[in-house]
Amino acid sequence: MNGFPSEEHVYIINGDFMDKGSQSIESLIALYLYKLHCPSCIHFTRGNHETDEYFRFMVKRQVLERYDEEVYGLILETIYELPIALTIENKVFVIHAGITSSQLTLEDLKSIKRGIEPEEDTLNMDIIWADPGDEDGMGGDSIRGLLFGPDVSEEFLANNHLKIIVRAHDSTVDSGYQNDHDGRVLTIFSSPLCTKGSFLNINSLLEFEVVEFSALPKIKEWLEDS
Repeated sequence: MNGFPSEEHVYIINGDFMDKGSQSIESLIALYLYKLHCPSCIHFTRGNHETDEYFRFMVKRQVLERYDEEVYGLILETIYELPIALTIENKVFVIHAGITSSQLTLEDLKSIKRGIEPEEDTLNMDIIWADPGDEDGMGGDSIRGLLFGPDVSEEFLANNHLKIIVRAHDSTVDSGYQNDHDGRVLTIFSSPLCTKGSFLNINSLLEFEVVEFSALPKIKEWLEDS
């Protein structure tokens, strides 16, 4: 729908990208092949689903049915090395879930150790589960994780000289996207689990275009029709 990854058409896949159906492994392999073919054409962040805890229930069976324990171990090694967040032109902050404090810095995020499973009550774990909340401050734990308020996102962006937080993590947003905190937080959910999904195009001037779409036909049906 949006063209293939290329050096002029760079993609960011913002976490939770291989546990949404019966072809999770094929999805991961396709993304990794793009990365191997053109490393600068596609980038990934680590979401709360890129953990062994989720993979044991959502992905492991698929891997063992088609491959073996060694392949499963290799997949875990790769997801453990994914970065937590990315920035675009030092202005757009891309993270799967959210932030845990207004005093959080990009250096704090860089200090998160890669190659491990996130542990409870650590920055690594909290940051892949956080959600924007309506009330100021850091709210009590939601069903899924910490809630960061409008004042927290405003101060975080100002302290780090950023303009906006682009996140994913929430499958219940209307039309696949949602604006929070007076436009400072934009949620983009690209899997049309509820009504629609969406993706975000950002041009060289950092202008945004959100594109909505409904569920696509299965790959096999699409290939036959093509």
